[in-house]
Amino acid sequence: MADSYLSAGQPAIENKTPVAESKMAESKLVTENIINKYAEQITLTGDQRSAFTEILAGYIEEKQKILPLLESNRIDYDAKQSSYFNTLRLKLSNILLKTQLKKFMQLKPRVADFESNLYYIYY
Repeated sequence: MADSYLSAGQPAIENKTPVAESKMAESKLVTENIINKYAEQITLTGDQRSAFTEILAGYIEEKQKILPLLESNRIDYDAKQSSYFNTLRLKLSNILLKTQLKKFMQLKPRVADFESNLYYIYY
């Protein structure tokens, strides 16, 4: 990542608290766990895994931005979640075989299965 500067020669002060850094590390771990689960279930090739990781990590990053809407505006959350998921599915269709994409969709947990790491992807 490139350094950012407020003025020539002056590094920007980053606003990272231990809590924020901890949440970022936790998020990366969850993302890795989800990707590993999919890689096992869908049987991704090396090239597919790389592209899948990039696509899914981007999706999770974008989805985290709308999570506050769950409590403040559920209608907006549902609309954005649906749009994000459709985009995810479209991107995955470009790298996965039809059988792999079908398996991806079959891994969708039940609506009330909050314990599953995969729940976060679909809902």
